[in-house]
Amino acid sequence: MKRVTALQIAAGVAIGAVGVWIFLRQVDATEMFREMRQTPFWKITIVVALSPATLLLRAWRWKVMLPQRSECSKKGLFPLVAIGFMVNNFFPARIGEAARAVLLWKRNRFTIAESVGSLLAERFLDVLVYVLFLILPIVFLPKLSVIRNYGVLLAGGLCGVLLCFFAYTKNPALSKRVAKRCLAIIPVRFRTVIIPIGKELISNLDWLFSFKRTVSVIILSLLTPLCYVAMVQVLGYGITGFDAWVSMFGIAFAAIGAAIPLAPGYVGTLHAMMLSGLALAGIAADKAGAIVVIYHAIGYVAVAVMGIYYFFNLKISMKEIRESKGSEVGRRSEGE
Repeated sequence: MKRVTALQIAAGVAIGAVGVWIFLRQVDATEMFREMRQTPFWKITIVVALSPATLLLRAWRWKVMLPQRSECSKKGLFPLVAIGFMVNNFFPARIGEAARAVLLWKRNRFTIAESVGSLLAERFLDVLVYVLFLILPIVFLPKLSVIRNYGVLLAGGLCGVLLCFFAYTKNPALSKRVAKRCLAIIPVRFRTVIIPIGKELISNLDWLFSFKRTVSVIILSLLTPLCYVAMVQVLGYGITGFDAWVSMFGIAFAAIGAAIPLAPGYVGTLHAMMLSGLALAGIAADKAGAIVVIYHAIGYVAVAVMGIYYFFNLKISMKEIRESKGSEVGRRSEGE
């Protein structure tokens, strides 16, 4: 095992352990497990059914966002999404994202730049949606009025980004010139990293120039996290004060925890952040903790099962997964 890999695994385990420790400090474990045992089977069934839907929606959005290339194939994206999320469950540093890029390059003939750029564009859209999911509960939940000023700042930032998208569609050449001038003030060593990433991202924004594709991307970008919101809402059904805004706020915090890259399967980081979000929204820690554990466990198992199935069904080799490490992707991207 390479030293860097060993350090990544060690750091991931350490970060996950800290997250679990923070999580357990906020709950009474006995009461939390009692709440978990009392969860009706029908709730579990609905959440299990919704888990594959999130990956399917992601695959559809990926298909719409990828550049139109006659020599490239957009078939078989769902298995790649399932495998990527499965790899994230077992390995640190979000290697599953890079694995998706490599598999898309090798199997669907998109360039590495286009493959990586598609995932960067995906993640950027996810951030925008989760920011919206933070803003709306802050506006509509009285218990969150104490952080309303933060909501205003987030809303301002979101509007600014949306205006940039609008400006790009109206005058892409001018937008690129403005971006180039802004980058001129950044030190050269940082520019060498930012500029290639920017090119990869822009190559996956062609859908902005098609009304139909833009509407499809927006709808799918909203439906995917709304499935997560529905899962949490089902698990919280019957708890006093637990409504859609609470679910949305909890999912937004879960996304913050999942964004911490080193912990495999978001273990610990997602638990601690999602619990904090639900607690801020006024849900008792033990009940919230039970929801968090069940929500994560079902999603983890469902993704792992689907990913492992497609891993063997498509005859993916571990060599292809190992090739997805950032250094390898970076070298090949430079060669494209």
